[in-house]
Amino acid sequence: MSLIKCPECGHDVSDRAPQCPYCGVEIKHNTITCPDCGKVLLKSESICSNCGCQLLAGKSETGHKRKSSAGYNRYPDMKEEKRSGGHTLLWVMVTTIVVLGVAAGGYYFYDRMQQEQAMQQAYAALDGSQEPSEYEAFLNKYPESAFRQEVKKKMERLLLVKKQWDELGATSTKESFMQFMKNFPESRYVADCQNKIDSIDWTEVNAENTPEAYQRYLKEHPEGRYVAEAKVGKEKLALFTTTFGERHTVRQRVIAYLNAISDNQPEAVDTMAVEAVTSQLREMCETLHGQNSKVRMLSVSPIFVTKAPGEHDSYIYLAKMSVQRLLTSSQGYVRSNYFATVVKLSPSLQLLDVKMTEEARPVQPRSSEE
Repeated sequence: MSLIKCPECGHDVSDRAPQCPYCGVEIKHNTITCPDCGKVLLKSESICSNCGCQLLAGKSETGHKRKSSAGYNRYPDMKEEKRSGGHTLLWVMVTTIVVLGVAAGGYYFYDRMQQEQAMQQAYAALDGSQEPSEYEAFLNKYPESAFRQEVKKKMERLLLVKKQWDELGATSTKESFMQFMKNFPESRYVADCQNKIDSIDWTEVNAENTPEAYQRYLKEHPEGRYVAEAKVGKEKLALFTTTFGERHTVRQRVIAYLNAISDNQPEAVDTMAVEAVTSQLREMCETLHGQNSKVRMLSVSPIFVTKAPGEHDSYIYLAKMSVQRLLTSSQGYVRSNYFATVVKLSPSLQLLDVKMTEEARPVQPRSSEE
């Protein structure tokens, strides 16, 4: 047993005392001796408060003193601040490298994610595009894309469509445009094909100029560019189209007029004609019968009946025929002449005008309606 200075209060105390009787600090098995200056220290001390020697925690097997090789690390020429500062700097450097590595890796994956997202958006933007240049731009920007083959195939398809469209030209037929739409139903040129066909059909309808033609156009092109014109054309033709009943009535009226002239009935002629021409027709009737003992007016061709725009009415009737005039003189001689005759009648079948042009022989006009 020996006396030592209490590391806490400095009083003399036995090194085997459980506690310092003065301050109460634990003594037995809780002290260590500085190998540099011999000062008694608590085992919890890591640095000698007297000389600054750096100690390792724990006590030696003897319970008093550690050897330099195991009990402590001596830096006789270095201050404590420098020794601890070196370890701190190393720790900071290692930590910095780790942090930078993690940051670099995170940025790399973030950048890849952003690029992938941009590529997905660019691919989605191609949906429905009909421009080959947009597909080519995608392939140039994302050459390693998972959609490369699909995009390339679509681009080649669009280039083929454009080539065939350019080959059609402006003088192609309706059938060629219809075949193009059949081959490429999703093409950007479908609307152009429809417009071309629309124009071709309208040209044919104008040339035909029949109610049936206009009706056919309206049925085949309900949204066509010439729908309004087709409706007007159809209405005009309907206005000037004669029915069987109209043609029959007009013919009967013309035959009645010829009979009234033949039978020398000027009063009947007056009731058939408008006031503006009654005097003219009466004078013709009187002249023929005054110079001849017998007059006969015969229609020797079918009477061709049509409609035409009227000066005062929306339409008038035109009756065209070849008329044979037989005149028998008082001496019994018969003279025969032929006249190309046009009779104009109002919608109420009043005679508006009669024109008779002598002809060498009768011409028989034909109508598809006859």
